[in-house]
Amino acid sequence: MAKDLLRLVQTYLVPTVAQDRMQILSHEESDSFDNAFVILEWRGVRVRVLRERSQVFVDFGSSVEPAVWFDSAVVMEYLGLSETAGWHDRDGAVVLKGLADFLRTFASELAARFNPANFTVAKQELTRVRKDQAARRFG
Repeated sequence: MAKDLLRLVQTYLVPTVAQDRMQILSHEESDSFDNAFVILEWRGVRVRVLRERSQVFVDFGSSVEPAVWFDSAVVMEYLGLSETAGWHDRDGAVVLKGLADFLRTFASELAARFNPANFTVAKQELTRVRKDQAARRFG
């Protein structure tokens, strides 16, 4: 797997949604455990691509509350798409290609839910989904 998460994001994600002005806000790559992250913003939606111990994950948030993140599986269930889907894989290119397709398909829906006017309600619902997933998973 490539060590440069930023390069993967710039190759597989940003060009496919560039017409919508996706911006890279920050990134960090560590020599420890292959950990890295890239934070992007697009249409008021924040996307965090995180690699921990060679596993790539995707989280979503709003520009309104930059410290609040929801796992992609929570967002997928919140949108009524799947109770178990999300982006978690060792192959960063596969994760980013799937994420790019998702962002193109659900651009309007994500922008509406994560925008400043709606995020308070969305955050409450996403938090409920996260708790429900934890209860199903851990009892």
